[in-house]
Amino acid sequence: MREVNPGVYVETGFQGGNVGLILTGEGAVLVDTPMMPWEAREWARMIKRVTNEKIRFVINTDHHTEHSLGNHFFAGTIIGHEMGWKEIVGFSEAYRQRLIDSLQVGDAERDSELKGLTLMPPKLTLTDHLTLYLGEKRIHLLHVGGHATSSIVVHLKREKVLFTGDVVVQGVQPILSQSNSREWLNALNRIRRISFDVLVPGQGEPGDKEMTTTLSEFIRGIRSGARKHYKAGHSKAETYNQLLELIHLFPVIESRRDKVEQQFKAGISQVYEEIKAEKGD
Repeated sequence: MREVNPGVYVETGFQGGNVGLILTGEGAVLVDTPMMPWEAREWARMIKRVTNEKIRFVINTDHHTEHSLGNHFFAGTIIGHEMGWKEIVGFSEAYRQRLIDSLQVGDAERDSELKGLTLMPPKLTLTDHLTLYLGEKRIHLLHVGGHATSSIVVHLKREKVLFTGDVVVQGVQPILSQSNSREWLNALNRIRRISFDVLVPGQGEPGDKEMTTTLSEFIRGIRSGARKHYKAGHSKAETYNQLLELIHLFPVIESRRDKVEQQFKAGISQVYEEIKAEKGD
């Protein structure tokens, strides 16, 4: 656990992505939760080592399970975007079962625990922005969209810290398959206009605004390439083959290459369909 500002902590070692802890003197606030039960318990133990404050709120930066599945383990009021609430309450039992199956780790005890997980939607939602006033902390939640319809950022203006969720990632491939790439670029532009010193991405180590530059370049490259190939009458598969070199703007771990390339292909398909819709075809 790293303290990026007095009373503001980040943990980058969990499987689903980064999580944050904000101490206010009037209760602790969590930013996202670990996806795996054993990691959620470890996060709870880590929190107890630095504070006796009870958890008052759990903020989900989007509705994806990497950020919200661990809600199950924390007692605070869950806050998220209204679109995230709609997504989670709309998940079917079949979806939950497929999700649990995809998370199986081959350990009987842990796999059994995964089967008991429930998907917990927010109890408090926002549409555009929301501010929590707790002690001396002013915790500003701003809807930006892009990566997901429910994507929000969490800004601590006085502390100059910004939690972005997966709107910004570091050291891993951005996932475009459920995104709106044009809105994502707009979200990154909005982030660059916010005043902060420390950017905590959804995955990877904290940094600063420069972290947004490569991501914007990546998305713009895919959008311009998809537009070019769509106008030329090329198929999605042809477009993917022509744009594959862009995958190397972010690290590709060799052991995960097949999965990363599948995700990249799904992202190209999504952007291709966006361009098609923008052209009115």
